[in-house]
Amino acid sequence: MPECPGLKIKNGKRGDSFVEIQVIDNNVEKAIRVLKRKLQQEGLFREMKQRKYYEKPSVKRKRKEKEAQRRLRKKMRLMRTD
Repeated sequence: MPECPGLKIKNGKRGDSFVEIQVIDNNVEKAIRVLKRKLQQEGLFREMKQRKYYEKPSVKRKRKEKEAQRRLRKKMRLMRTD
């Protein structure tokens, strides 16, 4: 198996973390799917969409409050099912 370099992406928002994808058996399509899934889980696409246009501080604060409430509801729902 030939040595294939991984893909590293620096994530400045969360510190010096890297996303590394290994290309195995020259299967680039699978590596791209894995990369897209990891970026989706980290919320990169959502953040890019939000940063496309300027967001007023008041709107940003309200959005963050709604997101926090949604996360709390999800956490409570998961705790009830356990």
